[in-house]
Amino acid sequence: GNNGTITLTLTLIEAADGTVTGSGNLAQDHNVALAVRVGTHVFPNLSLTLAPFGSYDLDLTGTVMSTTTIAATLNGSGYNNESIQLTRLPVG
Repeated sequence: GNNGTITLTLTLIEAADGTVTGSGNLAQDHNVALAVRVGTHVFPNLSLTLAPFGSYDLDLTGTVMSTTTIAATLNGSGYNNESIQLTRLPVG
């Protein structure tokens, strides 16, 4: 398993049909660029398959808790039900 602080930064775009696309960065031992391979948002549920460069896919499943917070878990690529909290930052 993984130890230490996980920093997941995502830029997400949601289409009218709930399809989510985007990209980001995962930092733990080192920085890894990633893309959203598949993403869906059917309120309050968010499901993303993240494709880190040079590694196995990560599945992120989450629940929107507020306008700025998503409670989520990471699975795959060495993560096993790793709880994370995503916080929405202001654009710009």
